[in-house]
Amino acid sequence: MLKVPNMICPECGSKEIQYGNEPMCRSCGLIIDDSQIDHTSFREGTSPIKPKFTNGRIIKEQWMLNCKEKNLLNTTNELHRLASKLALPKYLEEETTKMYKLAVEKDLCIGRDNNSTLYAALYHTCIKYNNPKTINEIIEYTEIEKQQLLRAYKLLKKRLELKRTSYDPIDMLPRFISKLKLSHNCLIKAAQIIEQIKGTAAYSGKNPKSIIAASIYIAAKHNNEKITQRQIANELSIIEPTIRKRYKEITTLLEHT
Repeated sequence: MLKVPNMICPECGSKEIQYGNEPMCRSCGLIIDDSQIDHTSFREGTSPIKPKFTNGRIIKEQWMLNCKEKNLLNTTNELHRLASKLALPKYLEEETTKMYKLAVEKDLCIGRDNNSTLYAALYHTCIKYNNPKTINEIIEYTEIEKQQLLRAYKLLKKRLELKRTSYDPIDMLPRFISKLKLSHNCLIKAAQIIEQIKGTAAYSGKNPKSIIAASIYIAAKHNNEKITQRQIANELSIIEPTIRKRYKEITTLLEHT
């Protein structure tokens, strides 16, 4: 590509333009679309390309966005789609966007799938604000694998130093009872079991989903409702040995109270 004299970046006004397949500003990273620029007008203070103003906000044409800005635009649209599928409130979208922007600023998306990081941010935000979703519920409406999301979440927690958050397992009971097609009586019994073990060694420091799974299994057996540990494990995204271990701890505790 021939070098264009007096070419100035429409984003930051820099004259440090790198020429290759596409001209790129060295200062801000903007890829300058050669087909959309009137090069004769790129003199300082005379560029006809201006941001649009909408409702008091500056809105750039998409071709004027740098890589990070394009990243945020695309993932914001994807987040809105996913939040709609999961029936999440608007504030959870906003909090997820804040966390994702922080991840982008720390370059956590470089060399990685952007959406995996976005879904991990959503997963953590849901737990943090007591609207927990399982990994399976989130990936149901995406094209990524469970392990991709788990790896992204692990990285997010480490690099952003996210504190482990907890939630009351009872809050998630109705959703899982419904998905497993168990009765309202089973829901009540499982809730009673969880309330009974709170503050004990069978509850404190344990994965909330393992407590939910074991309580549902005990409640179903108590009400003579047929459900297997494998069915519960698949629905709650945990492994059967964990359910068996928690089942033994809880039943032992209940027998001595």
